[in-house]
Amino acid sequence: MTRRPGLSLTEVLVALFIMALGTISILTLFPMGALQMGQAFKDDRTTQAATAAESYMRWYWKQEIAEKTLPGEDFFQAMQTPLWKSGNNTAFGKSGLVTIPTATFRTDNPSYPVFVDPMGFEAPRPTPASQWFLGDNGETYCSRTSLGTINVMRSNSATAPNCPAFALRTCTLLDGYTYRPDSGVPDTATGSIERDMRYNWLWLLRGTSSKTATMSVVVFDKRANLYAPTGSEAVFTPSGAGVGGTVYAFPSSAYPKVQKGGWLLDVTVTTIDMAPTKLVPPQPPQQYVPPDFPPASPTGDPQPGVRNAQFYQVVSVTDTGSGTVNIELQTPIADVGNNTNLQPNHRRVIAPLGVAEVFSNPNKPLTAK
Repeated sequence: MTRRPGLSLTEVLVALFIMALGTISILTLFPMGALQMGQAFKDDRTTQAATAAESYMRWYWKQEIAEKTLPGEDFFQAMQTPLWKSGNNTAFGKSGLVTIPTATFRTDNPSYPVFVDPMGFEAPRPTPASQWFLGDNGETYCSRTSLGTINVMRSNSATAPNCPAFALRTCTLLDGYTYRPDSGVPDTATGSIERDMRYNWLWLLRGTSSKTATMSVVVFDKRANLYAPTGSEAVFTPSGAGVGGTVYAFPSSAYPKVQKGGWLLDVTVTTIDMAPTKLVPPQPPQQYVPPDFPPASPTGDPQPGVRNAQFYQVVSVTDTGSGTVNIELQTPIADVGNNTNLQPNHRRVIAPLGVAEVFSNPNKPLTAK
């Protein structure tokens, strides 16, 4: 009898095991590839948004600031006086505060940071202060303003209803389309192609001279138009933070709910000038400065107080188990201005919702050119 060669059951099982490993490895590549493609698409869109935003603001700065003798833009005024409100240079919406003297634009005396945020400015908010200042209740001293072109529309009852739509178009990437899930073609439910409008932005400006400013573009992913939910700009007080360090420590009872890759924004702005050893002018408790620091008249050449608007990307979030949550940052903590006697609990931090990326180029400021 002739015996026919074949495979034993053991050999079959070994072959199936090896093939299963290969199949699982190949199948694993599909979701990983999809994630990588999604991240690449997001990076591409956010970069496009930042490029469009930068180009628009450079043109706007040249036309509305650099080429005018007396710029009338609210954001330009707010760089010098953070409590600025158009037509009302007082402590708008902040009980007990004094009017802050106009700052001088110098390279050693940076201006106050200003968030030019037409979409955020148009969103309904609970108090007037939260419209003009960052924070759920407007409790910080980082000014939020719109653009003069939109303010002109708002001043006219006939054109005021168009302000939200104009702000949306000005600060949104309009290149994306929405697609029908059933056919994969662009959605035309309203009779025209629906745009995605997923990515929008604001500008963070800080004057370095009367005609020059640094600019950062903050790009959001899926920030809803005309919607500012409670908690979207909640303000937190750290229990530990040091200049040069990379960790914010927060009490576990109140800390920003961020994840790896998210963003924190240090909004510590004291709205004061620091003399060599004294504060000027006298400040109420709402100003986040050491309470035992004696106020007095200025002597000598006052130096700027802390004027932060610093974004930090989160590396990790760790609950220490001892009542503290440590949030590790990608870059070291830094202050703009004089942080004399500034303690960790004098700082204020926001975890803004929906921030996709922050683009900064300090070597290419806004100028008249």
